[in-house]
Amino acid sequence: MRTFGVLFLTVILYAFLLMDFCAAQMPGFVSINCGGTDNFTDELGLEWSHDTYMLNGQVANISVANETRQQYRTLRYFPADDYKYCYTLNVISRTRYLIRATFLYGDFDNNNVYPKFDISFGPTHWATIVISDANTIESEELIFLASDPTMSVCLSNATTGVPFISTLELRQFNGSIYFNQFENQYFLSVSARINFGAESDASVSKLSGKNLTGPIPEDLTKLTDLVELWLDNNSLNGSIPDFSGCPNLRIIHLENNQLTGDLPSSLGGLSNLRELYVQNNRLSGNVPSGLLNRDMSLNYTGNPGLHNKGKIENHKKIILGTSVGAAVLLIATVAAFFLLPKRKKNPKQGKLQHGMSVQKPVSDSATEAAHYFSLSEIEAATNNFERKIGSGGFGVVYYGRLKDGKEIAVKILTNDSFQGKREFSNEVSLLSRIHHRNLVQFLGYCQEDGKSILVYEFMHNGTLKEHLYGPLTHGRGINWMKRLEIAADAAKGIEYLHTGCVPSIIHRDLKTSNILLDQNMRAKVSDFGLSKLAVDGASHVSSIVRGTVGYLDPEYYISQQLTDKSDVYSFGVILLELISGQEAISNESFGLNCRNIVQWAKMHIESGDIQGIIDPTLHEYDIQSMWKIAEKALMCVQPHGNMRPSISEVIKEIQDAITIEKGTETVREGSSDEISRHSVHSSLNTGSMDMGASDHYLSIDDSIARPAAR
Repeated sequence: MRTFGVLFLTVILYAFLLMDFCAAQMPGFVSINCGGTDNFTDELGLEWSHDTYMLNGQVANISVANETRQQYRTLRYFPADDYKYCYTLNVISRTRYLIRATFLYGDFDNNNVYPKFDISFGPTHWATIVISDANTIESEELIFLASDPTMSVCLSNATTGVPFISTLELRQFNGSIYFNQFENQYFLSVSARINFGAESDASVSKLSGKNLTGPIPEDLTKLTDLVELWLDNNSLNGSIPDFSGCPNLRIIHLENNQLTGDLPSSLGGLSNLRELYVQNNRLSGNVPSGLLNRDMSLNYTGNPGLHNKGKIENHKKIILGTSVGAAVLLIATVAAFFLLPKRKKNPKQGKLQHGMSVQKPVSDSATEAAHYFSLSEIEAATNNFERKIGSGGFGVVYYGRLKDGKEIAVKILTNDSFQGKREFSNEVSLLSRIHHRNLVQFLGYCQEDGKSILVYEFMHNGTLKEHLYGPLTHGRGINWMKRLEIAADAAKGIEYLHTGCVPSIIHRDLKTSNILLDQNMRAKVSDFGLSKLAVDGASHVSSIVRGTVGYLDPEYYISQQLTDKSDVYSFGVILLELISGQEAISNESFGLNCRNIVQWAKMHIESGDIQGIIDPTLHEYDIQSMWKIAEKALMCVQPHGNMRPSISEVIKEIQDAITIEKGTETVREGSSDEISRHSVHSSLNTGSMDMGASDHYLSIDDSIARPAAR
């Protein structure tokens, strides 16, 4: 009797929960906020339900910049074991549905290892989810004809990290939409998006240089999720509309059009805006103060009628101050000439070591976003260049400390030729607009007395080269796990240059001496003097061959056509150095008939002798992870670029190797053995409405589900 009473109360409780859930759903729509604890309605009017009914899995909270939607503040993750973890939803038989699952990692586990796992539709494999960016939403959709009153979406087979899910959505279709003759046996999923009839590949998100005419459509201002707007190099006219309805806008490019009118003050209210380019239009009025008084990249040159009001007022003050100052200086000079005793010139005395002559900075456009240090500030910070910490073909690097205590590295370029100045301008221009945790932070520059100086954050542990086969190897060589972490850090910095910058950036001089290590031995890529901007839509950049022997892509050397795969080749050489502890070029280390590490390593690896190239100072490592990196390194140094992987693919392989080193037990850490034995499959019917039935119910399935063929 007592058992019956408990069961009755449980059923009543679930009934009340279900009534609350069903009341919150639009007809035919189910939207599950995975990991959420409350129901809510989003800005589009869609009602989201929580999944607290799930028996398994754990909840994590995440915070991602520029992602404010509530459904992406939580997620649910599951153990990385051999079982499936499923959401089960009620459907109507012989009805078509769209099911959508999204995944936003957000580095919720602070593991710095991007997850890779499978998602299945019932017993049928649907897709492999591969996370390559912690802040990017991955999404999978399929359309199916329901053959049963329920359907399941399951997560399983994690090879790195743990399986997780952010949202799950079900959408019912009416009528014959998406009908196909094979729907009884198959479901539809996105295979590819092809623009038929187009003369070239065209990006949906970027409409640069597409010969667009007329005003900017007002409909664009209603796209609340719009992040980037690229309408530059067209023939657009009219005024710039109010984009306050697009709170997520980060980048706006409207340059090289025929736009007129004011620059809207509402642009200053876009809190996420980081880039605004409106140069070479016909804009007029004043630049809003809300755009001038913030940290962002702003270019409004080429608009004769558009003015910086603050700069004009300051200019008037400067003219007045200069006039008064000049008069005072003239009087003081005349008085000094007659009153001060005259001294004979010393014929041995040359010019002052540091005069007041200031060289014009490289170019306004290149340096407008960079901080300018005076030479006196640099001299004070370095104690007159007292401590040299490095040198190379570019010049000498000195240690310094600013007044606020921040440690800096000061690089003085010795190449005073036109080429050297161009490289300096190039590096300032690039560094002032790129920011990533795996790129050495650029603090500013100086050009005075013929000196070209770059100021960076100070990296306490020097270069990777010094730790592999330099002065820092003695007595404290870095272990294999640390080498893998360094490789992952450096690769992420390169990936940002290739895929996170617009246009993308090709480093062109990757080597171990350009990978620096901070006080926590985390790696950052440095030295962008030889970098090249890739041209949007182009497969390569024609360029005079520059780089370092041993790291130079042979295909680039022959064709003089630079691609991102040239950086991949150089990184492959770095991976071989990490494995072997050997330099890229040596007259002694690789035998009589071999001078470079690629030829030497390839000979050993292809013959199955990986032990022949492993650094003898390495003692604790898993041979599987070593093989994984060695094989990927050989793919990176293939003679032809189209045979090499992308840097993103290399990152995934490094992360797999890191997981192998950590061991499978660390991946499962925190999961309960009891749950693994008795509740390995959580299948939740979330009350997503048994469309057409009046009695909605919640079913909890604790049975074990194993992979099966459909």
